[in-house]
Amino acid sequence: MPDAEPQKPLASNEAQPAAQPAAPAGPPESVVWEGRTSQGINTGLYLLCGLVVAALVGVPLFFSLGGPILLGFAAAALIPLGFALHRVLVTRGTLYTLTTQRLRIKSGILSQRVDELELYRVKDITVLLPFHLRLCGAGTVVLNTTDSTTPMVVIRAVAGAERVKDLVREQVHRERDRKRITELDIDDSAARAAQKKAQA
Repeated sequence: MPDAEPQKPLASNEAQPAAQPAAPAGPPESVVWEGRTSQGINTGLYLLCGLVVAALVGVPLFFSLGGPILLGFAAAALIPLGFALHRVLVTRGTLYTLTTQRLRIKSGILSQRVDELELYRVKDITVLLPFHLRLCGAGTVVLNTTDSTTPMVVIRAVAGAERVKDLVREQVHRERDRKRITELDIDDSAARAAQKKAQA
């Protein structure tokens, strides 16, 4: 029986299967808009605190009261001033950041909390323009979402609310296109989540 011919090694220049190209990575996440809650949302509170302070300071001066009584009224006036200052810091401590993929809400003064919403979950957008905020050029943007934990997200009292609404809508459409998600897909996932929660 003749010996089997040895197999020839593949030539180094012989064609090899071409490697599959890696899928192109999406664009990096970037910040589109940042804003803070307008102090105009506290207009009524600030006016009330101002009236209380004026009354506490004006009464002893009007009746020419002095000594401990005047000091007592002055000390009492510090209470509404401190309350107003606290509201200023709390309002200033809320920061909204809109990126190409999500909405981030950071709130708090010393201890802070950060909430995030994936933009593809946004379903409807509403803008509220009450009179006292319109005087400050601000408004509130309400996002109705399909997130079972946060069905409504509020961007409260920000400057240029209608422009913010347009920015959010644009990024929502882009993010859905990037993820190839349709509104029907979102509704179905929300329905399934609600059904699981009801069965639990």
